[in-house]
Amino acid sequence: MMIYRTLLTPAMLAVAVCLSTLSIPSASASQAGETDNAPVEVVVTASVLNVRRGPDTEYPVKFQLLEGTRIVVINRADDWAQIRDRRDRTGWVAARYTQTRAN
Repeated sequence: MMIYRTLLTPAMLAVAVCLSTLSIPSASASQAGETDNAPVEVVVTASVLNVRRGPDTEYPVKFQLLEGTRIVVINRADDWAQIRDRRDRTGWVAARYTQTRAN
C-alpha cells in the first residue's frame, strides 16, 4: 500500500502543475454585460453643470461647467459620469446633461 501511494504522488503532482499552467479564457466586458469605460469626449448640454466630488447629489459641488464645454468621461456609475476637463480637474456629473461629441 505504501509503494502505491509513493508512486502516485509524483504523477498527481505533475498533473496538478500541468493544469495550473492552462489558461481559461474569461468573458470580455461586453460579453459579461458590463459597460465599456474607455474615455469618451462629450459636450455639456446644461446651461450650467455642477461637477461633484462623488456620483450623487449628496456630494458637494467642486466646480461648474458651462454649456458647450468639452470634457472627457473616464468612468461611469449608473446615471453618473466621472469626467476630466481641459484643466485636468476631475469630478462627477449627471450623465443626462452630456452628449457624445459628433466628429
